[in-house]
Amino acid sequence: MKKLFCILLLVSNFAHGASLPDLTAEQWQQDLEFFANEIATKHRNPFHFITKAEFDQAVSKLRQRIPSMKDYEVVAGLQHLAALIGDGHTFLDTANLYARFPLETFWFGNDLRVILAAPEYRQALGSKIVSIGSVSIEEAQKQIQQFVPRAENQWYVLNTSAQQLMSVEPLAAAGILPGLGAANFTFENDAGHRFKLRIQPVPAGASESERVATERVPLPYQRPKDALWFTYLADSKTIYVNFRSYQDLATHSARRWEFVDRHPATRLIMDMRWNQ
Repeated sequence: MKKLFCILLLVSNFAHGASLPDLTAEQWQQDLEFFANEIATKHRNPFHFITKAEFDQAVSKLRQRIPSMKDYEVVAGLQHLAALIGDGHTFLDTANLYARFPLETFWFGNDLRVILAAPEYRQALGSKIVSIGSVSIEEAQKQIQQFVPRAENQWYVLNTSAQQLMSVEPLAAAGILPGLGAANFTFENDAGHRFKLRIQPVPAGASESERVATERVPLPYQRPKDALWFTYLADSKTIYVNFRSYQDLATHSARRWEFVDRHPATRLIMDMRWNQ
């Protein structure tokens, strides 16, 4: 795991910065060489999904394209290289780096539905997304896969792709949008009615606290900042645990088992859908 973390640390300056780095083509190429070398030498088994020859070819193609690329396109290119390794622990951390459309989506079968939205886009809540710009959601999903480790489990892939589909720079880098900025989204509600909304993106790192839901927020979406939290559902004698991260795990686990001992539960649900 220590070797894998090295790859994540390479981009920690991206993840905590307020904007994309502004580098020359030569500087980006130097970063590319370092990034590719770290993956090849520090990962315990980097070529279990893709061959070294295929990876080297992808690096070479990106190197050649860098002089004609925008900064965000280069970052997306590095994101693609990490995704080629094929596991969820090897990725370029773009948290708080990309602008995003203020919608939260989730895959329900083949439908990508809006589960949270900024107040001005309340109309979209519960509806499925039909297209982003002129690109169908099915095609957008295929294009955005280049930034998601395909060899990871299907639930990781679905969750990550839903996040990437609301990120502006990856959409533009994949050719789904012609550039950065507002985009026309087509939605369809349960009555089969289609409508369009022009969605304005919000800057990287903007607060998500004002998003609204159609009704009382479901358990998985409550307390998003808590690493691990739990509650008792008396009607079904169930203890629900939302396990988002390993932060202070020993302390949280001890409190959880004390909580279990104090309640007449017959079921324990461990919800790990947001645990990366």
